[in-house]
Amino acid sequence: VQYTSANVTEIHSVCSFSTEDYPDCLALSDAGSLTIGTVDDIEKLHIQTIELKQQPKKIVHHEPSRIFGLLTSESIFGSDEVENVRFLDDSTFEEIYRQQLKKNEKGLSICVSNLSGMDEYGLFIIVGASIIVSEDYEPKEGRIMAFSIQGEGKGRKVSLVAEVPTEGAVYNICPFMGDIVAAINCSIIKYRFKKVEEYEKALYFEEETSFEGFTIALYMKTMKNFVLVGDLMRSVTLLEYVEEKGQFSEVGKDYGANWMSSVEFIDEKFLLGSENESNLFVLKRNCESLSEEVRFRLDVCGQFHLGDFVNSFVKGSLVMEPVNAETAVKSCGVTGQSVIYGTSSGAIGSIVPITKEAYEYYIRLQRNLLRVIKPLGGLSHQEWRAFCNDRFIAESLNFIDGDIIESFVDMNQKEQERVLRYMTDELAGESIPLPKESLGRNELEKVEEKGWLHLETTVEEIENRILDMMRMH
Repeated sequence: VQYTSANVTEIHSVCSFSTEDYPDCLALSDAGSLTIGTVDDIEKLHIQTIELKQQPKKIVHHEPSRIFGLLTSESIFGSDEVENVRFLDDSTFEEIYRQQLKKNEKGLSICVSNLSGMDEYGLFIIVGASIIVSEDYEPKEGRIMAFSIQGEGKGRKVSLVAEVPTEGAVYNICPFMGDIVAAINCSIIKYRFKKVEEYEKALYFEEETSFEGFTIALYMKTMKNFVLVGDLMRSVTLLEYVEEKGQFSEVGKDYGANWMSSVEFIDEKFLLGSENESNLFVLKRNCESLSEEVRFRLDVCGQFHLGDFVNSFVKGSLVMEPVNAETAVKSCGVTGQSVIYGTSSGAIGSIVPITKEAYEYYIRLQRNLLRVIKPLGGLSHQEWRAFCNDRFIAESLNFIDGDIIESFVDMNQKEQERVLRYMTDELAGESIPLPKESLGRNELEKVEEKGWLHLETTVEEIENRILDMMRMH
């Protein structure tokens, strides 16, 4: 069964409706209106522009109440800039509530979190802010706020239930083991949410532990009891929260001097980062090493020049999961959840982790596609995708350029056949006969050792494999 989700709220009744003017439609009614419409036959990314009349800065989705939480700013003629926390319905985009921040207060971070012991409140929207004083070299004051959303439909109500002052700007804030963790100036601080014993509905934040030593901790993500921190100019640090001791311990560090723009966990072993020269890189933990020094070091195992400044990573996908997801994942060689990135130019892209076998196949396909594709302006693809900053230049490592791979689908038949011939000749140069069914036992073992998962022998097989991958993200 495949289905399409239509963003329509408070429907009382629905039935099929088809006339000469409106064929194959649906009729939907609510308390005061009748809507006639249709659902697109082809699943694709829909883009809708919502006029906020303010500058959006951050956004989160509170799924239980179907509300978007936004940090916005607006410039009012003749007065200072005003910052707001706004709450919008996720279907109609009508404003449900607005909290104006204090004078000179800037909203910097926002997240959705459940807090231990507060089940009756459900999920909270947590906001971090800073108070800007022009004379200060860096912010010395800030605030963390917790908003609760109660009720359903048009009866939803948003209320500020707790806040705590901070000694610096709250650059980032994340849910963490039933509590929250905040990046405040050069520190990572863990807070616990508590009730005032004398008053049942009075809530407050209590600082539990902290870890210092960063230039400025700007970016942060959490996974289980780990906290991944992106520093302003000292790359990436991995912290582990030791529950028995109630404190953070530094368990991994990249000794490079990357000026970070965002970080994300691929999984517990591989970490993704972006830096200010529009490069991506992947770090690997050496968990199995017997040497403490090697275990602590985060080694670069992947690097790629994206050519666009990444300002956000988030795990997820832009498409619905296919019906035969497990089969598709196996055939494509996907090993984990994809990571979506957003850039300063407004682009959205996807990074998909794949197996070694799939990588060997796609890098071979990419190499031979570049023998057919004429680069724009005669520029070298290898030079363009090389990791490059003001300190060094290094070839792209363990990344596949998805735009190049997907260009195969748009090629004419002659070009596709040329790519296939180049791939076949390359394999023949490795003394691997085709088709795959003709391989003997020893040759099959060599294929597995080399990481060639599939040896496609037709254009259709290559194209189908690319299309399967495209459907995954």
